[in-house]
Amino acid sequence: MNVFESNDPEEEVRSSFSAVAPRVESVRSNLAQAAAEVRRGTEQLMARARQQLPLAAERVQEGATTAAWVTFFAMVISLIAIGGAMVGRRQAARRVLQEDTRRTSVYR
Repeated sequence: MNVFESNDPEEEVRSSFSAVAPRVESVRSNLAQAAAEVRRGTEQLMARARQQLPLAAERVQEGATTAAWVTFFAMVISLIAIGGAMVGRRQAARRVLQEDTRRTSVYR
């Protein structure tokens, strides 16, 4: 199994480090070679991250697009509700004024 076949990024990093650790341990008496092994393992991990970056960005973009549309529709519905409330308020105010006018004309 390839170190990078997992779908879990954390597991991929853990597996990559697990694969590099024995190579570094086997050459620990030679610091230059141990550093080279660490560098090689890190480069492999970074190459994999660069390779997966467009895919991750695409998934995030899809989610962001969906969220943006949901937010837009929620705002439109809110504006419609506010407009309805304003119309209803005006109609209620007219009715109150008409009733008030009728009552005052009865008392005169």
